Amino acid sequence: MDGLTALGVASNVIQLVSFASKLVGNTHSIYRSATGTSDNVVVLNDVASALGRLTDAVVIAPECGEDLKELSLTAKRAAQQLLDVLEALRVRTKKTRWKSFLVAAKQVYKADQIESLTTNLSRLQMQILLHLQSQVGNQLRDISMRIEGVEMICERLDLKRTSELERLRHDILAAVQSLASNALPANGSALASSTAVTEALENLKLSDPERIPAFLGKVSAVQKQLTDLDRYHTVLQRLHFDDFTSRHDKVLPAHATTFQWIFQDGHPDGLGRLGFSDWLRKQGGIFWIRGKAGSGKSTLLKFLGNHPLTIRFLQEWAKPRKLVLAKFYFWNSGTRLQKSQEGLLRSLLFEILRQCPELGHHFWAKSQTFLDTEVLLSTLDVNWTTGQLGSLLKCLVTLDRSKSFCFIIDGLDEYQVDDTYDHRDLIKTLRELSAWLGIKFCVSSRPWTVFVDAFGGAPDQVLKLEDLTREDVRRYASDKFNEHDQYRKLSQFDPGYRQLVDEVVRRAQGVFLWVFLVVRDLLEGLTYNDTMKTMRRRLDGFPETLEAFFQHMLSSVPKFYRIQTARAFQVATSVDYPLPMVMYSFLNDIEDDPEIVDREIRRPCGGPEIKQRQDTMRRRFDAWCKGLLEVGTFGQRNGYGSFQNDRVDFLHRTVRDFLVSENVQGITNLLSEERRQTWIGLCQAVVLQFKRAPENTFPPTTDCLDELCHFARNAICDGAPIGLIYEILEKVIDAANAVESLASTGMREEVLASACQNGLSGFVQSQFDYYASGQPLRPSQLTEIFRQAVKPGPISGKIYADNVASIIKYGESSDYDMEQSFFSVFGEVVAKIGIGTKRDGVVELVKLMVGYGYPIEKDWVEKYLPGHVIELMMLSKSGHAKQKRPLEEPEYPPESKRGRRLCDV
Repeated sequence: MDGLTALGVASNVIQLVSFASKLVGNTHSIYRSATGTSDNVVVLNDVASALGRLTDAVVIAPECGEDLKELSLTAKRAAQQLLDVLEALRVRTKKTRWKSFLVAAKQVYKADQIESLTTNLSRLQMQILLHLQSQVGNQLRDISMRIEGVEMICERLDLKRTSELERLRHDILAAVQSLASNALPANGSALASSTAVTEALENLKLSDPERIPAFLGKVSAVQKQLTDLDRYHTVLQRLHFDDFTSRHDKVLPAHATTFQWIFQDGHPDGLGRLGFSDWLRKQGGIFWIRGKAGSGKSTLLKFLGNHPLTIRFLQEWAKPRKLVLAKFYFWNSGTRLQKSQEGLLRSLLFEILRQCPELGHHFWAKSQTFLDTEVLLSTLDVNWTTGQLGSLLKCLVTLDRSKSFCFIIDGLDEYQVDDTYDHRDLIKTLRELSAWLGIKFCVSSRPWTVFVDAFGGAPDQVLKLEDLTREDVRRYASDKFNEHDQYRKLSQFDPGYRQLVDEVVRRAQGVFLWVFLVVRDLLEGLTYNDTMKTMRRRLDGFPETLEAFFQHMLSSVPKFYRIQTARAFQVATSVDYPLPMVMYSFLNDIEDDPEIVDREIRRPCGGPEIKQRQDTMRRRFDAWCKGLLEVGTFGQRNGYGSFQNDRVDFLHRTVRDFLVSENVQGITNLLSEERRQTWIGLCQAVVLQFKRAPENTFPPTTDCLDELCHFARNAICDGAPIGLIYEILEKVIDAANAVESLASTGMREEVLASACQNGLSGFVQSQFDYYASGQPLRPSQLTEIFRQAVKPGPISGKIYADNVASIIKYGESSDYDMEQSFFSVFGEVVAKIGIGTKRDGVVELVKLMVGYGYPIEKDWVEKYLPGHVIELMMLSKSGHAKQKRPLEEPEYPPESKRGRRLCDV
């Protein structure tokens, strides 16, 4: 029995009590029936019997609450009294004519007993009425909170459901009106607002319990709609991920009036035809936009995805079916999901379901063929496989033939290749989907051979961007110059300034990023009133390739900034996604005051301080990096606040490519001691990150701890004292435990799991020694640590089998039987094989587990590890015979070897 049903039972109880009270109290004449009692006595007998049954139902229902149960027991006793009176009447008046129930009852009971029964029924009626009023109020509060929760989810997922939520509010107001019209807010405001709810509840006075059934019917209908919305949002949240749209948001919008030629049939230079608009209106398949690095591909696709003509032409193609347009931007500098097939498929599925809620039940039914319902309902971060997501996407786009789908995908070259999936697999996925009627793709990439081979064979569906943007470059440069006051003044006296635009266009070769950088530098010269001769020297000094231009920019950094510049680039290139701005800010604090880490207490950052740090770091990056690093906001809707969402990223992907190449000279190189101190400082910055994090805005700690352990390993590899690094890891645990929202998350176990994934073998062993001498790990905790350890590290991409061996060794030394748990987890890895058998450490891990007794299949070994069949099969026989090899003690550096350069740490 749910809460609404319990409320219905309670309303029936009060109606029966009310009815019985009226019958007992009235004095109307009644006459004997053929059964020897009056009609009203028969009714009263039925009422009393029903009252007893209903109160029994209330007593056994856990949702009804103790107060209502007590009242129901009282009602049951009153019902029994009634039945006793009626039984006595039936016997006493068999042959006697009597005029009323009250008069007849007085022949059996004394007056005070009748009065007591009447009073009890009236009091009971009032008590249950008050209880019902409270229950109705609670029901309204629950519904109001559910609507507010739905609103929050809609805002986070960018769902346009305003009209639907307004309709729910209207239905709730109608339900309240059906119960008690005096409870409506005076201004008729929506019930979902907290003030309106308070006002409605304050005015709510139940006087007529007969209205409750109508109220319950309306509320039940609203709750069903909310339940359907919850299921729909559950589906969307299993697909959504943080930074879902951050790459799209980061791409600059197209300059005014640029790219308009894309919708024309003719080439901008009159050298042929463009087939893009024709493809939008009539054709299917894959349209490829190719272009050099920095030529504006992402800007063009953002322009297309938002342009009304794109929608109009695609609707002509889709007619009479409904058009579904979804976009995805691969980002090599972003998170794992922003540069993987999993992220692509999750994004497309999310967009389809966001635009077509009616397909949600198809998704739910299909997903249950390979995922348990409990996992879908309870696990927010579902561990999807690429195969599962591909099956779901094919199901949705092929099942409903009333829709046509166009997918815009930017940056195929920014897709991260691993040992499991490469660009050919991505191309295969796109081709398989585009082969279906009513599905097509517009994609962009650099002109790499793999894409030329895949998409270059259809000239009418290929566009070479750098050959088409000459006039766009001219328009951009001309507008930027004319926006500058000094240019307008100087060009009036010297027409040579106007020739700068022609010179920029000639040298640009269609690379918009080069134009952006050159124009920015030339505008600086105009600010200083540079002569035309000086402006030409500026222009002539700019290299004509991006890489050379970046080197030119860095060479202009003042020498006294060089260490800060190199350190900023060391941090930015240490991981393949943007790090929080506060990491750089805290690193500077530590450089200025090394004692701040120990002196600082738990002191959350306020908004003004965060804003001040933003401004400081923006200014410093301008000085140190000449705009090649910039502070941007990511994940505006994830609720973590600017403390985590303000991150430092490269101006363009080409900057990162340049910095990690072997051609970078001089300025980005640090001495070994400076590199070592940077890694140590980053570890300490994580301590400050936990100490200064605002409450309730700190994200899941996994990323922070992965970064911490990654920095710790780099520090030790560069010769940092091992004891110092382990001490900092302990400080992180203490600092995180001081954060109220993280205090109960098992921080030591999370750090241990991250250490396992990042190869900190010595620290891992020291933690197991800690658990062995104190409070031991629970089996569930040990299983979860094992689960993380057998997966590749998010940053390193490696598996460290020696850490897995330490986990197994600890499990064997405890009183727990962990074998089946470990086998079950490792079996998931083997079945999924998403880790890729070519990753570092996979072979060692499989050898370890087979030697431990895991029953590996020969077919699997021959398919994935063909070079190790004999060795693994021999180990497998040993394991089946329960002759496991003793697990060797993992090697880790002792404390006495501080300062030694080690990478196996």
